[in-house]
Amino acid sequence: MDIQTLNELHVLALRDAERFPQKRLLFADVMAQRGKHFVGIMGPRGVGKTVNTGASQYK
Repeated sequence: MDIQTLNELHVLALRDAERFPQKRLLFADVMAQRGKHFVGIMGPRGVGKTVNTGASQYK
């Protein structure tokens, strides 16, 4: 796959992701509970699955 095709797919993925809200409410729910948690997050490219939430300050 050439770079032009990859770029076009990237742009399409970003446009598709615009329909999702920007808020990430799961972090607050997990931090409000005690104990250890395992959370799986899935979604299309560009929706913010990997976000620096500053979670390291809560360790």
